[in-house]
Amino acid sequence: MNRAVLVACLPWLGVLVILLAVACLLVRLSRSRPQLSRVLRLHGDQEGAAQSLSFVLTLPIFVMVLMLIVQVSQLMVGTVVVHYAAYAAARAAIVWIPAATTQEAMNSIGDGTFSEDPDATNNVMPTTDPTAANYGPSSGGMSYLVTPAEASTGTDPTGVGFSDSSMTPKLCKILSAAVLGCLPMAPSRNVGLSPPGNMGGYISSTSLSAAYDGMVTHPTGNPANDSRLQNKLAWAGNHTRIEIRFYHQNQQYEPPLGCEMGEPYGTLFPNQFLNDPYPYEFATNEIGWQDTLTVTVHHDLALLPGPGRLLSLIPNFGIGGADKVCGPITLSDGNTYICPLTAKAMLGNEGLKSGMPYVYPLQ
Repeated sequence: MNRAVLVACLPWLGVLVILLAVACLLVRLSRSRPQLSRVLRLHGDQEGAAQSLSFVLTLPIFVMVLMLIVQVSQLMVGTVVVHYAAYAAARAAIVWIPAATTQEAMNSIGDGTFSEDPDATNNVMPTTDPTAANYGPSSGGMSYLVTPAEASTGTDPTGVGFSDSSMTPKLCKILSAAVLGCLPMAPSRNVGLSPPGNMGGYISSTSLSAAYDGMVTHPTGNPANDSRLQNKLAWAGNHTRIEIRFYHQNQQYEPPLGCEMGEPYGTLFPNQFLNDPYPYEFATNEIGWQDTLTVTVHHDLALLPGPGRLLSLIPNFGIGGADKVCGPITLSDGNTYICPLTAKAMLGNEGLKSGMPYVYPLQ
């Protein structure tokens, strides 16, 4: 930490040397003759601006402490805002997933498949072997992660977040809700970003400006409002990511999922037609009509330039290990310090129950 502090102070030391050189140059150009005795008398003089001198000496420290208080307050507000964004995204998920779009059927989402949630600790795998003693409905269930299409093909090994190529209309709606939730804490200054295209055009700076003009009393009072809204949208769109998980119970009213068995999703049983005795199975991207949905929102909170740099230089105070706030702070986009914030919200899917009850097939 001491080395990092010294490295951070080097630019200020250089500025101090330059200022001293400029002062010496000004004294020489004015043909003044420095006299040490006068300087000593001025130092010992107790009349005049003694209070002003102490104020000037303590002002930088006071401003630094004040800015740190503002920065910590911003972090606290950002934590509240990202939790609201998670709720807004979860609310959009339970409303839009049951709907039907041109690319996705009812209760379906995405164009890929679902994988078993690696973070789940209470998964109970359903028994799909008709010869097993415990075959059929059971207690518990499985937690699944909605993965983009490129994750199933090996082009996106992380499987976290959604790219432009994998954004279907429902995913665009859910991501747009998260972005709008994080918009108030996005910086209004220009950081060199443009609004992303992975929201399907559902959010634009034009629509934001129109909504703003419709709510404020004097919409044309500040011509910089439109650019500020565009900067906020650009940051929130590029620095907000979502993860969607759902919990599927091993109950009678819906079929079990096949992806945890190492088989293609939805093909455990081949009977797919209405005239078959077991007519109803899940599609490759279908969610249960009342499955519990959990949406996780990740947002990179943009810190103030000065306090953000200071916090990033002191990740460890030597007391109780690394600091949990300062440690994750990193430099992003070349000139902005960020602190990652994460929140999740859990709501029940609001789909329609199928009119064809599922029956476990027998051999």
